[in-house]
Amino acid sequence: MKKALKILFQTSTPILLNVGMISGAVFFSAKQTNLGSNLLKKSETVLLKELNYLALGDSLSSGFDWESNLDGRGKMNNGSISGISFPAFFANFAQSIQPNSVKSFKNLALNNSSILDWIYLLDPKNNIISDKNLSNLRAQTYNSSNFAETIRSVFENFTGDFSNLRQEIRNANLITISIGFKDFLNEFNSNFFDNIVSSNTSRNLYDTITTNIDYAFVKIKHNLKKLITLIKNINPETYINLIGYYNEHPKIDKFLNDLLKNYLLEFEPNLLSVGRLNDEIKEVSQQMGVNFINPFFEKSWDEKSGPFFDTDLDFRPQIKANKQIAQNLIISLALSPTDLNKSKKLNENDEILQTNFSANNLESQQIDFGSNQEILEKITVNGSLQNFISENSSFEEKSIKDLHTISFQQPESANYASALNQFVGFFGSEQSDFADLFKGLINTFGNKSEPNFEAFNNIVEVILKSEFFTNITQYAQEFIANSAIQNVETNESDDNSDQDSSELSELSESDKTQTSPDLISFLKEKALSQENILALLNEILSSEYVQNHSTKSVNLFYNLLFNQPAISKLLVSSISSQENIQQVIKEVLQFNSVQKFVTFIFTELIKNNQDYISAKSFGQILYLFLQNSNNYNKSVAFIKSFVIEALKRPNFLSAIFDALSSQFGFNIEKEDINSLITLITSTSDIIVNTKTFNNLINLLSNEVIYGIKSGIRNNPSDFSFFFNIISNLTNKISDFVKDKDNIYNFFQDIISFSLSARQIDSVKSLLGKFLPFISKINLSFILDKNSENYQSLNLIFESFSDFLAQDNFKELNDLISTIMDDFFLVNNYKYQNSPDLYAIIFNLLSNNSQKLKPILYKFIDKNHNNTKVLNALKSVFAKILPQEVLEKLDQTNQSNYFKNLIDSIFAVISELTIEYNTKIELAKNNSFIEETDKKSENTLDFNHLLDKLKSKKS
Repeated sequence: MKKALKILFQTSTPILLNVGMISGAVFFSAKQTNLGSNLLKKSETVLLKELNYLALGDSLSSGFDWESNLDGRGKMNNGSISGISFPAFFANFAQSIQPNSVKSFKNLALNNSSILDWIYLLDPKNNIISDKNLSNLRAQTYNSSNFAETIRSVFENFTGDFSNLRQEIRNANLITISIGFKDFLNEFNSNFFDNIVSSNTSRNLYDTITTNIDYAFVKIKHNLKKLITLIKNINPETYINLIGYYNEHPKIDKFLNDLLKNYLLEFEPNLLSVGRLNDEIKEVSQQMGVNFINPFFEKSWDEKSGPFFDTDLDFRPQIKANKQIAQNLIISLALSPTDLNKSKKLNENDEILQTNFSANNLESQQIDFGSNQEILEKITVNGSLQNFISENSSFEEKSIKDLHTISFQQPESANYASALNQFVGFFGSEQSDFADLFKGLINTFGNKSEPNFEAFNNIVEVILKSEFFTNITQYAQEFIANSAIQNVETNESDDNSDQDSSELSELSESDKTQTSPDLISFLKEKALSQENILALLNEILSSEYVQNHSTKSVNLFYNLLFNQPAISKLLVSSISSQENIQQVIKEVLQFNSVQKFVTFIFTELIKNNQDYISAKSFGQILYLFLQNSNNYNKSVAFIKSFVIEALKRPNFLSAIFDALSSQFGFNIEKEDINSLITLITSTSDIIVNTKTFNNLINLLSNEVIYGIKSGIRNNPSDFSFFFNIISNLTNKISDFVKDKDNIYNFFQDIISFSLSARQIDSVKSLLGKFLPFISKINLSFILDKNSENYQSLNLIFESFSDFLAQDNFKELNDLISTIMDDFFLVNNYKYQNSPDLYAIIFNLLSNNSQKLKPILYKFIDKNHNNTKVLNALKSVFAKILPQEVLEKLDQTNQSNYFKNLIDSIFAVISELTIEYNTKIELAKNNSFIEETDKKSENTLDFNHLLDKLKSKKS
């Protein structure tokens, strides 16, 4: 995975104010008088004939294979060396030049590590490290390459005092360190300059910026000196070699120059560059008495940067580059400068090429492996240093093979959980959701003191021994090996091509192949079919451990699903990419009802495992699950429990309202939403006990489970039937609200809430916020489209909605306020004792006629020229009212005609309301009357209204 761009733009700590810059620089200057003479450069160099070689540093030294995301640092086993890093090549060259000269070799370099990281590792008691940097270091212990075990053996899980690291330094007589590049990139970014400009009080911006840049380099040098001092304190006798960086990366140069150009019109070319970083590192080496080697000094690098580096934006070398760095190190550390200066052509056909290294590099000999001629013969082909690099050696081929051959060995003490460490490296050592998942599992359940360790360890054993896992590893290795071969062929093709490398530099990051996503896609195609996954699931559930320890296994599954953030994150993101919906799902996973039901499912799958063995898809498992009547009833009960719990969870309701507001464009203040949520949660116990709620939730929960079972039965591999379930639920709700008995129950349930005046005011305010939603309601939701008067009524409904919306629903808001006062306060007793729906409707219309009639008059006046609306009104009235009633009214004036009709209807409603209320009072005074008799005697309906209208005179 490429991280260069992310590194370039990551935030760094703001620079200190200009005041004190000079004094700070003085403070950070080297105080060599504090170092003992044995810590400075030795007066007389003793050449090494045997090497205990230790490599430290960053990605330049680690040898990470960026194409396959595997650790290639290398190792030494029984005198045999392998690896693709430059330290591994260097150790191999030394061994080939002088057999058995390398007594030990370890490469402990860490990707993307900084000077401060290494200071912490060498002195953790007196230094700190950020959580982000520590996570980066820990991630490298999860890589599955054979070579990564070196890191785990020394650093373990990057906890403790790192005594193993200090011991490795004590044992080494030769150390190479590549360090400082990350510190350089962390220091210099856009934030660095923005902070300078924002705090600058000087008119001379150039001086301010250059002073800050100089100060930043002073800090880097100070930290590097501190690191070298720590190493020398551990082992004063070891040879320390600081390695420089390649400084001709076009995009890095362009990035740094563009940064400067944003703030300065002119600047020195070397003011901010990798070249300057090398100069500063070299200066530190001179001050601290250690060696500096720039393996990129040779001119041939300028011509070979394409095949040598994975991208011209990054400093990470490829295999051939590592090989050439090692070759140059041998030249620098093993050749005698005196002999080399005298070297001439051996003959016309066997010419040893003298390198273009500076005299300083050639005066750094630390190793005695024989004469220059003997050494050069081992690192050239046909007299050419370059041919030696181009030719593929058996060492390279073996190292690449070792790099991609992962052996999942049975862990010690049957700790199968630890074996997952070997698997993570398939998907890269850097941060990703997939890597996070495995790291979380290992950190949580791989500890023997963890309660779920036993179950986790045994289930991992089943997985590692399964045919499924064998196939996964085989396909993964096939992919990686093929990728490695393809990369080598591509590099060789690029090496022989005359194509301008600038064309390659124009490739965007999205055009560059990243191994992890391709590998996962490859595995999905080859091994991750539903059938294969279900076979593994069956193998786990039917295993001896799970069958004999079902409770422990269920507890593990529960913790995996609900207590592992990485798993939850993957689950949520797989369901929806919308942030609002994801938040709803996150809240759902916290529901007790959900967790309880999932636990029941786990238990069922373990207990009755044989019932599901024939399933070839997840859909078939679900169908078989619902075939069991007990499971079916449990599922229906779960839906009910879920809805009831939802009404009591404010965070869930808040997420739901946020999603609805986003979906429908409601512009509701957060304070109003919170008030509504408080109202719902505070009355939830009353709501869930109402007749309306129970009737509705019974209807919907049964419809959901039945719809799932029917949909899976018809097509177990296609879950699109969920859309049909949603459609059916909408129809069921529509039918429910059309039933007058349900409406009557709804009114009775509402009035049973017994809201206080303050609560009523809150509800009024909230309802006012939702009134614009009326314009989104279709009449078909409450009236069947096949109804006789639907077309006319729909026209009237839409016209009336537009009429109400013209003053932002002010009139409707006032009407609702009046109705609520009437319903809950003024005439509460009448509504509470209404024997049927008509009694409630007649009271609502009659009691609030003074507010309702003026609204209807205005609607008529507004549409007095709208013949479609008026004709629709006539059509409706003609079909529901007797002809003799309509003939009594004067039709010469349309507006007066409808107003008189409205007055007549309301007058009759008033009379009927009085009759209803009289009967209600009689029922109150004759409490001995049975409920059934009372209802039949007191019931009035629409026919009474028609009879009254017929008897009225015009």
